Amino acid sequence: MPPAPAVMTRMLRAPILAILAATFLSGGAIAQSGTTATGGPTLDLKFRPPDISPGPICVSPPGDDATLGFWQAWDKRALPDRDMADIRRDIRRLLQIDGAMWFGTATRAMDLLEEQDSDFFGETALLLRILALDASGRFAELTDSGLVQNLADLGPDLGPQGKTVLAGYLRSGLGIAQDEDRADALLIEAGFAGSSSALQALARRQLDGTAPADWIVPVELTVTTAFGALVGELGPDICERTVRIAEQYQWGGIVTPDIELAHDWFRFSADLGDGHAAWKVAQMHLDAEGFDRANDVMLRYLQKAASADLSYAQIELARVHERGALAPRDMGHARALYEDAARGGSVRGLSQLALFLGRQPTLSPEDHTRRIEVLTRLTEIEEAPGWAFAALAEITLEDEGRWAGAAKARDLAEEAVLRDTLDGHVILARILLATGDGVEDVDRAVDLLTRVASERGGAQPMSMLQAAHACVAPDGPHLSEMAFWQARERALGTQVHDHDQTPVTALDHGTHPLRLAAIQSEAIEASPVGLAEWQRILNVAPFATDGQRRLWSGYHAETDDLFIARAKVDLSLTNDPKAVDLIHAGLRARYLAAGPDFAGGLTPTLFDGIAGPKVRQNLSAEEDTALANMLHASAALGYGRAMQVLAARAPTHEARQALFAQYRPIIDADGDFAAQVFAAGLAQDADRDRYLARAAGTVPCTYRTAMEMVDLARDLSDRAGTDRWLAVAQALVENDPSQMTGLARARLSIDGRSAMPAALSLLTRASLLGHTPADREIFRIVVTPGSDVYDPERAADLIVQAADDAAFDRLSGYLSTYRDADDAVRARIAAIIDMQGILRVAAESGDATSMRSYGRLLRDDAQDADELAHAMTWLHRAAEAGDSFAMADYGEALAFGIGVPADRAQAVRWLDRAASRGSDRAAEITRLIRLSGQL
Repeated sequence: MPPAPAVMTRMLRAPILAILAATFLSGGAIAQSGTTATGGPTLDLKFRPPDISPGPICVSPPGDDATLGFWQAWDKRALPDRDMADIRRDIRRLLQIDGAMWFGTATRAMDLLEEQDSDFFGETALLLRILALDASGRFAELTDSGLVQNLADLGPDLGPQGKTVLAGYLRSGLGIAQDEDRADALLIEAGFAGSSSALQALARRQLDGTAPADWIVPVELTVTTAFGALVGELGPDICERTVRIAEQYQWGGIVTPDIELAHDWFRFSADLGDGHAAWKVAQMHLDAEGFDRANDVMLRYLQKAASADLSYAQIELARVHERGALAPRDMGHARALYEDAARGGSVRGLSQLALFLGRQPTLSPEDHTRRIEVLTRLTEIEEAPGWAFAALAEITLEDEGRWAGAAKARDLAEEAVLRDTLDGHVILARILLATGDGVEDVDRAVDLLTRVASERGGAQPMSMLQAAHACVAPDGPHLSEMAFWQARERALGTQVHDHDQTPVTALDHGTHPLRLAAIQSEAIEASPVGLAEWQRILNVAPFATDGQRRLWSGYHAETDDLFIARAKVDLSLTNDPKAVDLIHAGLRARYLAAGPDFAGGLTPTLFDGIAGPKVRQNLSAEEDTALANMLHASAALGYGRAMQVLAARAPTHEARQALFAQYRPIIDADGDFAAQVFAAGLAQDADRDRYLARAAGTVPCTYRTAMEMVDLARDLSDRAGTDRWLAVAQALVENDPSQMTGLARARLSIDGRSAMPAALSLLTRASLLGHTPADREIFRIVVTPGSDVYDPERAADLIVQAADDAAFDRLSGYLSTYRDADDAVRARIAAIIDMQGILRVAAESGDATSMRSYGRLLRDDAQDADELAHAMTWLHRAAEAGDSFAMADYGEALAFGIGVPADRAQAVRWLDRAASRGSDRAAEITRLIRLSGQL
């Protein structure tokens, strides 16, 4: 039956309803148009917030992070020292977040509430216990408990909220026998009593056309009354109620979604002191979906939300100040906000503080310690993210050393892997490769890296996989697996240079478009080598403008890595000894200024260029002392290249042993690959094996480092190791003729004549790429009697071809070997070609190298003084043309009167010039002349 007119009148005159029609409902009929997200009809109703500004009156509840963190730490022995209403509120929120997970906590808290909370009885207690069972999915237990029936048994004492909840269970038949008629009656009673939940449920059924026949209130008035009931009277709980109106307009339900009205209701609640509503306002402006963003409004309400101790708002405001886009950049304020967000101990707050600290380019010791504290606290939480364990593993390796911290870092990385963090896979693989016990550990590392390469891609895991198969696997190299991952990496475009020998300054778009594009891409990514090459290209490229040169000259900060990369590029572009000396001097000055960590970027070749024996001859005692001090400082940090340079300076084996003893603690704790090589060369027995294993596990898997391991194995008389690393070097030889030639020489040096066929194959490949030293080696091999590749006819053909090509440097190399060959070989070649005729033509062309070779040939074949004097004229001409070898030869002739009158003063002048260009022989003759007192 519909309510009596008197009842309706009393209902409409109730305090809630009396203010509605005049205050909120805009005039005119209200159409039912629009739909919910699920397709149901909605009501177009513009129900606006009241135009009042009473100031903050709400008490904003803690955010979810704080709530979760607080109850996670609860020991369940006694209720926290908090207001009982707040505890009941927290229980409801925990059950809403994850009823199943928090059921035990909620049940224990409710048991304690029954003992201590005078308000926790009857309807209040029943509703919360029913919610706990329902939210946790314990439906059978809900039925068996009789709690819903107990709620029904309250009868007339049941309030509007209880009637609304009971109506729902009666309709569904969950926990109590189904009775839809009684459910409708209870819902109508609750609606007449002003229950917003009941009124909204009735409005939904009205819109769907399924409303009880006894509910005759127009739908517009039903919804208006429901919203009016939520507004109610101004009081501390008004924000919780008005936010529900905002959510209706945000997502839709019984009213058509209206983002502007949702924003206005959230803003109304925020102005009354609700921090959660303030966050919603800020979030709407941050997302700017459906209306124009107002940065000032966004910042104001974001600050309100942050002030309410909402960690997610604190984090977002911190990001704003960290980025400096929507507000002035203020790293101190950002740091304070991140610290506030982390104070509650939530995963999100701790994570964001740890990430913020990790983003800083440098950290003070105090901040570094703070980062470790935050990450450690984060990893102690059950649901901690895997990246936190990975980050802590990296820090452990950095702080404690790659060897001293390996066990602890491995445990952390294992946990990161269990939590499916790919960075953890990479770290654990790196530790396994460095410290593993054999094939099983290498195989596991390969599995980990394969997962990363397959899911995330990138050059790093693919490069590590190549190293695992080529260098680390004790039963390797695994050539097919290495080739597979090498091809995958090249497909990414990270190796498009393909060891093209063309200098970068000679590249052009017509013939090298891919290489130019790759270099520019690397420069954009701030790769030191790519940036150094691109800057040098722009210096000379016809397509480059002054604006481009200015842009790229300051594109990236002048880091040590960039400085070293530029030096490498510059060294590859010049053969001028003076230019090379200047580049090395610049590197040495940078090293002395930058500090000991600079050594980490220097190769053995660069170290030799800035600190080798020849360099030291030209340094003052003060400069040499400063350099030695810096080398010791680098060695103290575990940089093995510095140790190796210091060892080369040590005068005796005992001095080198003392150096090893001095730096052994850092080698054992954190020594790099070169440090392990250094230690292996000086350690004894079992210790040596450990250092060798560490070197093999951390070797930068390149041809040059493989050859370094070959040299180490040879020094240790380790034939098996020598063979293994020769095989690795063979696998790593790239399209680089100098590597092919170097490997051929190494094989010949180790295996002698039996290696000649394999060496000749390598040298032939290098020769086809235009590598002159390879041609010289080929000539030397084919004129070696008794070998499988002995071929004087081929040697003669090589000489003729070099002469025809006017390749005078190559020809000179052939003649050097020809002079050292035995008489039978020389006779056979001489019978095939006119050696003097070929060289004479080349010398007469004015080529200094050919003049020197011709002069040497004449000198070696001279039969009398006139012929010897004639030979010296060609050596003199070659010396005057700038050939340093001819300078040494001619200086020696002057010193001892060979074919020319003795003139020691002139001799020393020529010898000094040759010595300044690197001739050790000239320097030694000069020293002897001066010692003899003949000047």
